[in-house]
Amino acid sequence: MPKCYNRTCGQDFDPASNSDDACLYHPGEPIFHEGIKKWSCCNKSSVDFTVFLDFPVTIPKSIVPVKRPSVDAPTIPLKIIVRDSLNQCLQKRMEELNLQQNETDETSEIVVGTPCANACCGKIYEGEISNKENCKYHPGTAVFHEGMKYWSCCEIKTSDFSSFLNQPGCKIGKHLWKKKTVDGKTCRFDWHQTGSTVTLTIYAKLVVPKESYVEVNQVTCDIYLKYDAGKFAFEKKLVLCGIIDPLQSAVEMSEKKVEIKLHKADSSGWENLELKAKS
Repeated sequence: MPKCYNRTCGQDFDPASNSDDACLYHPGEPIFHEGIKKWSCCNKSSVDFTVFLDFPVTIPKSIVPVKRPSVDAPTIPLKIIVRDSLNQCLQKRMEELNLQQNETDETSEIVVGTPCANACCGKIYEGEISNKENCKYHPGTAVFHEGMKYWSCCEIKTSDFSSFLNQPGCKIGKHLWKKKTVDGKTCRFDWHQTGSTVTLTIYAKLVVPKESYVEVNQVTCDIYLKYDAGKFAFEKKLVLCGIIDPLQSAVEMSEKKVEIKLHKADSSGWENLELKAKS
């Protein structure tokens, strides 16, 4: 007789009488953490490996598969928890950057090719003639709220990030010639999981909460962080391997890192963070 290879079943069975509820097994993944051994599909745990292998199961074989939600489903911004230490250090760093910028403006020559730092201008310095041009820009701050993106100075709202960045400015003035560095490669990015959560960690120091957002639906996670008091930016878009519950997920920002805690829709283990594209 053939043997069943479902986890922790291992019984011989007759294919002719193999009903949907004939096998009880663990559909999840084994988890080993700090000496504890358990299955991701249930809450039973033990430090003894033999006891772990003999855990009784109560899940029948006829599990109805969950239909994977669409990646195009509407997204919502996750709740952001900001630690007091971040606010204190952020204020100090912004004062330092303002002082450094004032000193640079007074002593440095403008290099050809330097972009205008005014939001949504897009012009570059091509010599003294560039100072005679008008600058059309947004004097306000970027706002991300409930999936919508807009500038505080004109409040033309859109859900598309590219459209938001390409909105023509609402004010005409002078160019601001100083380098604005955007770099998504300097932040170390990592993740780990438990039976109920997937935690993404971005090691970005001094993130600006008002200029950052994390938006999700059940299978995607869109991250945008302004860090080092707004001097740099980290951006990452993920199609998640598993399914999450957005309403139970949240973001925690501290002085040295950002943790995105995604609550799993079920207790199954994820093989990877991101869904692999079909070849």
